[in-house]
Amino acid sequence: MNKKRALRTILFVLLGLVFIIGVWYLIAYTLYAQSNSTLAYPHETLVTMGELLFLSGAKRTWTAMGWTTARVVIGFIVAFLLAGIIGTLAALFPNIKLFMLPGVGVMKAIPTVAVVLILFGILLAPDTVKYMNYIPCVLTFIVAFPIIYEAFRAGIEDEDKEVADYLRLDCGTRSVKGTLFVLLPDAWPYISLAIAQSVGLSFKTSIMAEVLVNISGVQAGLGTLIYQARYEADLPRVLAYAVIALILLAIIDIPFVVLKSRMRKQGFENGDAR
Repeated sequence: MNKKRALRTILFVLLGLVFIIGVWYLIAYTLYAQSNSTLAYPHETLVTMGELLFLSGAKRTWTAMGWTTARVVIGFIVAFLLAGIIGTLAALFPNIKLFMLPGVGVMKAIPTVAVVLILFGILLAPDTVKYMNYIPCVLTFIVAFPIIYEAFRAGIEDEDKEVADYLRLDCGTRSVKGTLFVLLPDAWPYISLAIAQSVGLSFKTSIMAEVLVNISGVQAGLGTLIYQARYEADLPRVLAYAVIALILLAIIDIPFVVLKSRMRKQGFENGDAR
């Protein structure tokens, strides 16, 4: 039964992929028929990708992929550590939860494009322009922090009443021992889902920031290459870089997608962990 289910999953995923490629071909053909070569055919994009990854400009492409990934990782690690600590404290101390309420709300609601433009203006001076390399890290932090913060807070607050009563009698609900060895492990379903939800979003936001922050002195990421290709009116290269970004995101996101799928099977979807 499991083999049949796995085969069915693979079949429908492949059919979905074939459908997307078919629609892509149809739209490209329609545009070409109207003398509009804006959208390259899938096979043309594949050829361009091969050139960018393994022939001309390969070093530049791989370096850009490394910079984009590094910025996401730096921003995400900082967000995870701070959100984990503050989210845990917010669950244990209601006053901290109230204190964080406006800040987390602002981070959820603020347009990330506005943050990029504000930071761009602040760091545009010659002696601070080098710090623009970290704007994507800041954007990643802003996107990931609220999601992870809420996961830690909600996971701990939703602890089973019997376990909470036991902790209260044994070592106290706010003890370091109880938090580290009981509350945080029990909150892991929430935390793992938050990671799965925020990684892909952080990656896309980082590339968007790189597209906007495109000046001399800033190390080129995939977003920078997309912008430069668009500026040179090389639309097939724009599409190739976009597909490369999608593939890189998929590679990074696969472990978290698998994790999220397992959490769903265990009944943890939508925060319903217990």
